[in-house]
Amino acid sequence: MTRALSMDLRERAMARLEKGETCRQVAATPQVGVTSVVKWSRRKRDTGSCAPKKPPGPKPYVLKETQRDYIRKRLRDEPHDAAHDIGRACRARDEGELRRDLELRPC
Repeated sequence: MTRALSMDLRERAMARLEKGETCRQVAATPQVGVTSVVKWSRRKRDTGSCAPKKPPGPKPYVLKETQRDYIRKRLRDEPHDAAHDIGRACRARDEGELRRDLELRPC
């Protein structure tokens, strides 16, 4: 992902838009994409600022409660198992549960 363009550039572009220039004219001078200018103007209209959004942080790794319980039990029972073996067993177990769920659903 590319880095966000400067606020100075964005504010100058918004000032030119407010003076009546088109998005294409505004985008041509600093050589930015027309889409960028359109998005900036929409963001300024919606939020009052053309500042870039904050970048998303890392997504949290989420386990289902049943998976968490299974892994804890497996580690308690067989503490020397390799992580990939436990992961493979957990996936196989989940796929089995998914198949059973699909078989039980009425069509």
